[in-house]
Amino acid sequence: QKSDFTYLPDADAYRCPAGQLLHHKIRNTHQKRHLYVRTGCSQCPLQGQCTTSDRRWVTRHFHEEALEQAQWQATPERMVRRMATVEPTFATLKRLLNKGRLTCWGLASAASEYSLGVLCYNLMRVINILGVKGALARLC
Repeated sequence: QKSDFTYLPDADAYRCPAGQLLHHKIRNTHQKRHLYVRTGCSQCPLQGQCTTSDRRWVTRHFHEEALEQAQWQATPERMVRRMATVEPTFATLKRLLNKGRLTCWGLASAASEYSLGVLCYNLMRVINILGVKGALARLC
């Protein structure tokens, strides 16, 4: 498994369970991955546990550290809290914004459209909490 290999950030390489280094070989920008390789595995005593070929590849995502930290922080308690606080807001925004599809082109236009959706959501929340009369009384 990849978890059996140790990443060495200073050398930008992986160390296999037998102690050999897998060096950086390819940068795949399409899949956002680095590929590390070691050849000569047919002479390794641990080859049967690792690979059936003479070469072993290990992949590493461009943002592997951030992904590992996010995975570590994703506890069941945090996921329940997120489902109760954040997800309903995004679901409502998605419904307000035509199922998440923006109707304009360009980053500035999309930001403006999303900002209007957030404004609509906030006004809707104010009216639901204070009522129409309470919201109008606070505006004047």
